[in-house]
Amino acid sequence: MTLIGYAYGVTDLIGIVFLAMMALHTAVTFIILSIGIVLAAPNHTLVQIILADTVGGVTARRLLPSTIIIPLVLGWLCLQGQKTGLFGTEFGVALLVLSNIITFAVLVWWNARILNQMDRKRKQAELTVLKAYDDLENRVSERTEELEVTNVLLQAEIIVRNLAEEALRHSEERYRSLTLATTQIIWTNSADGRMIGEQPSWSTFTGQTYEKYQNFGWSATIHPEDVEPTLACWNKAVSTQSLYEMEHRLCRHDGEYRDCSVRAAPVLDADGSIREWVGAHTDITERKRAEVALRESEQRLAWQSRHDGLTGLINRWEFEQGLEQTLHSAKTHNQQHSLCFLDLDQFKIVNDTCGHAAGDELLRQVTALLQKQVRATDTLARLGGDEFGLLLNQCPLSQSLRIANALRQSLQEFRFSWQDKTFTIGVSIGLVSINADSLDLSNVLSAADMACYAAKNAGRNRVHLYQADDQDLAIRHGQMQWISRLTKALQFNSFCLYYQPIVPLAPAESQGKHYEVLLRLQDEPSKLVPPMAFIPAAERYNLMHLIDRWVISTFFASLDQHCQETGSSCLELYCSNMYAINLSGASINDESFIDFLEQQFSLYSVPPQVICFEITETIAITNLSKAGKLISKLKQLGCRFALDDFGSGMSSFAYLKNLPVDYLKIDGEFIKDIVEDPMDLALTQAINQVGHAMGIQTIAEFVENDNILKKITALGIDYAQGYGIAKPQPLQFN
Repeated sequence: MTLIGYAYGVTDLIGIVFLAMMALHTAVTFIILSIGIVLAAPNHTLVQIILADTVGGVTARRLLPSTIIIPLVLGWLCLQGQKTGLFGTEFGVALLVLSNIITFAVLVWWNARILNQMDRKRKQAELTVLKAYDDLENRVSERTEELEVTNVLLQAEIIVRNLAEEALRHSEERYRSLTLATTQIIWTNSADGRMIGEQPSWSTFTGQTYEKYQNFGWSATIHPEDVEPTLACWNKAVSTQSLYEMEHRLCRHDGEYRDCSVRAAPVLDADGSIREWVGAHTDITERKRAEVALRESEQRLAWQSRHDGLTGLINRWEFEQGLEQTLHSAKTHNQQHSLCFLDLDQFKIVNDTCGHAAGDELLRQVTALLQKQVRATDTLARLGGDEFGLLLNQCPLSQSLRIANALRQSLQEFRFSWQDKTFTIGVSIGLVSINADSLDLSNVLSAADMACYAAKNAGRNRVHLYQADDQDLAIRHGQMQWISRLTKALQFNSFCLYYQPIVPLAPAESQGKHYEVLLRLQDEPSKLVPPMAFIPAAERYNLMHLIDRWVISTFFASLDQHCQETGSSCLELYCSNMYAINLSGASINDESFIDFLEQQFSLYSVPPQVICFEITETIAITNLSKAGKLISKLKQLGCRFALDDFGSGMSSFAYLKNLPVDYLKIDGEFIKDIVEDPMDLALTQAINQVGHAMGIQTIAEFVENDNILKKITALGIDYAQGYGIAKPQPLQFN
């Protein structure tokens, strides 16, 4: 204030008591000292604010000089105006105030403007900074993410590498274990075919050490015959980088060559070049041997399917195939051939006398004899049993007859010796010509069979030429037609059973009922065929044993069913009855017949004591030994036995001692004329007496009227059977 007073010349300010004592120089010194103090400590108090690089500091530095200088200047100007008398004190004060207001308003405006500019710059700077910060944050975030991804990838790579290393270790361990455990020969080769490192399984199998196969190579162990194809296959696989596969023989450590299957694959580098080969040999020796054995077995089976195992000749099936072709060539090329059926005449005697071994040897010797006689272009076959077939290719009938007779003569002169026995063997030959007019295969075979049968019927050991108008062959042909009819009857149960009573003639025999079971063929719905019409054909073509079994099974089943339906016991109802069933010679010779019969008794509740089996006297004499054994076995089962048509042979009664039969059925040829013919009466009486003397009951057949019935009753015959007593009726149980 003192300074202002001095500056403005205002003595009143100078005159203030506490300021009046301060001289001017003292005031100036005080100001300078204060400035020095401020400058000496700029970071403290007001000076810090003024000097700061903040908005307040900048504003203070801009306004502070003006706030000091402008009031002084304006005040000085007002005082000068007053002193010069331009205006009065009041005006001067008002002017001073107004000028200060305006001046400081301008200063405030100017400063605000500057501050706004600075604020805009500051905001722009802040935006720039924020943007830069955001960019920086984004760049930092992106970089962080990149680093994180890189870090994850690095960690994954480390894990994958660790896993790969672990897998490699496991793979090497598995390879090592596999090499030791497998039966295969595992190996690795370089790209040029050299073995890499130790090959344990290779060394174990071949005996080659590492040094040895390094010096001599793996090809040294291959069979010399297989080296060239093996190397050719190897070079091809190398050149094409393809799979290497082949089979060759590999030398084992013991020197034995073994069949091996080799398979190898190339391991490629990144550039596609072969780095190494990995392969394996498999010992397939046993498989090869098995394949060879299988091929041999298949060839043997194929041969057996076309040939007879005993004689080595082709069999019937193969013979018929060739005959079919011959028939075709005869028709298409108008060629002439001949077919022969050969049936040995004395084979059954040899077979029954000396056994099957002798029969087999006879067939082999006959085969050798026939093969020497036939031409190379002819076909000889064994058709079955003691029957042979001979196909004479491109052979006219006259020449065929000469060949057939030459064969017959050779077999007639042939002598078969077995142990201490010698047999004369003959042959019956049926000959049929094959030409463009010949019918189909079945007709030609049938014609040859009929011609062979005619040769046998004519006395055996002869040749019979088939002629279409031959009466004997016509009869034979009729029998052959029965084959299909009888086979169909067995298949479709076209047979039916009848029965005929056998009545007792003495009062003591009044208890129980006896019947004979009879067979009929229901050929048509209203036509019954008697057995005498088809039995000869059935016996000729080996169907009788099947018919016998059908009769037994059907009768047993019918009786068992009747007992079940009535709720009665067959043993109680029929133990006093008897049912007679006929057996053929085929069943007598059938070794499995007893087993079949025992099976039937086990299947059906039929007591054996109600069954009586019958065979004819002729069959019994022909098969005396076998008949005796069969009768004994049947009686052991509990069955009874009857000798049918007794008296037709009349050669001797002595054989009856060896046949423990229960009944003698006197041949009906004696009974039907017994009233008029004294010879038949005498023979019937003799048979009855012999039977009773041996404890055998007698049955008279063909009792057609009362006169015959009275006559046989007077003779003391035990039973009677015939149309004069009762006709056959369909089988039923009452």
